[in-house]
Amino acid sequence: MIISLEGLRKTAKSTFGLSAPPKIVFFNFDLGVDRVEPRYRPPKEDVIILDYGTLSVINKKKQSAFVQKEWSRLLKEYNDALEDPEVQSIVFDTFTAVWELRRLAYLAELNDEAEGKGESPRKALMPQEYFIPNTDMKMIISQAKMHNKHLILIHHLKEVYKEGRPTGEMEADGFKYTGDLADVILQSSKRDGKPVYTVKDCGLTLRAEGLEIEEPTFRKVEELLTKLRNM
Repeated sequence: MIISLEGLRKTAKSTFGLSAPPKIVFFNFDLGVDRVEPRYRPPKEDVIILDYGTLSVINKKKQSAFVQKEWSRLLKEYNDALEDPEVQSIVFDTFTAVWELRRLAYLAELNDEAEGKGESPRKALMPQEYFIPNTDMKMIISQAKMHNKHLILIHHLKEVYKEGRPTGEMEADGFKYTGDLADVILQSSKRDGKPVYTVKDCGLTLRAEGLEIEEPTFRKVEELLTKLRNM
């Protein structure tokens, strides 16, 4: 399955990622693994933790070769995970940070070209320049399906603005086409101090949409969807 998981902080999103079928390759941008209680961590032989810079580090170093180097590293390590027959699941915590890394790496690449031409660097991509970053992000998701891997894409939330004003609504932050490519979109929250996930969208079975899963794990989600699909 391709699962997009979005929600507020401290709603067990990283813990959910670690509940995926082993062997797991976990791209750790958000330091979420460091906060997971030991009892929820799989045995060391069942998970590979790959540490990357946090979102704040990525943004701070956006004008350096750091983001290009980190993006190249991510592509290599992701390809290694896809090609490894022992790996069943891949987790990006967060996919929000992956999007920022790709966007800023491409901006740095364009600025290097501009510098070679004697032009001034820019601070942001122009709308027409998002084609390549968008294509690369779509490729990450589609490659997991092609290699028959579970993929969990964890997202921060951001407030939705309309006409420059906050609406009070929240949406997943980062690559905006993730939801279109995911099999399931889960939204995390808390009730009585315990995590509760709501199936926000599900391309595998419409019966699942709107259902809640208390103290969620990958297995609980998989069993629920399998049951509904076989009804």
